[in-house]
Amino acid sequence: MIISRPAIIFHTSQIFFNFLAMACFASVASFQAKWKIGPSGLSGFAIFVSVSGIFLALFLLCVPVVYEKYDKLTRLARALKEVRVGFILVGSGSIFSLLIACVFIS
Repeated sequence: MIISRPAIIFHTSQIFFNFLAMACFASVASFQAKWKIGPSGLSGFAIFVSVSGIFLALFLLCVPVVYEKYDKLTRLARALKEVRVGFILVGSGSIFSLLIACVFIS
């Protein structure tokens, strides 16, 4: 198998929950814009973090598939096979998701 099933489940759930957070903060920003206040910096930052989390999860999900199917991105796929690189990237994505959760709570 190109990528393990738990990794697929983890990355797709990360994409889904980042999209959900982005939708929530987009509605908050539109509510703020409705009352002529304009979206706050915190809402804009949360939308940016959620969109970058979506792209990070898509990147981690698609690079091994592109490498196995089309034999492209060889060096990048070899780097992503290293445990420490995957740990750093997945850890940074999880920290971004936790950051969104902290912003959403406050």
